[in-house]
Amino acid sequence: MTSTTPARTAVPTVRASPLAGLGHWLRSFGLMMSYEFRRTRVFLPLALAVQVLIGSGLVIGFGLLLGEIPPTAALYLSTGVTVISMITIGFVLAPQLIAQQKIAGTYEYLWSLPVPRTTSRWPLVSLSTP
Repeated sequence: MTSTTPARTAVPTVRASPLAGLGHWLRSFGLMMSYEFRRTRVFLPLALAVQVLIGSGLVIGFGLLLGEIPPTAALYLSTGVTVISMITIGFVLAPQLIAQQKIAGTYEYLWSLPVPRTTSRWPLVSLSTP
């Protein structure tokens, strides 16, 4: 009786794509962040001033409306002001910036770049929030 051993086949090695992984995402995010910063550098001081005024106005307004409040409630209100500011900027500023990109033709260009989709929008969100 003869025993046959199955022929060993070479298992192909799977190579990770250079356009995948956390390192690629972080590098792409950095590049897109620098692009968004350069694109909105004229507008950023105004956006920062508006965010500071919205936040301080809400804090002062809550203080006037509520009077004396416990420190924990003050902490919740002060952190909630940041969220309200982000929502305001997100619903007002982000659609306007995207509309400007579509008019200028850069929106389609950004989507055609070889970067992950999340890295093309997160820099705008990062620059638009306090």
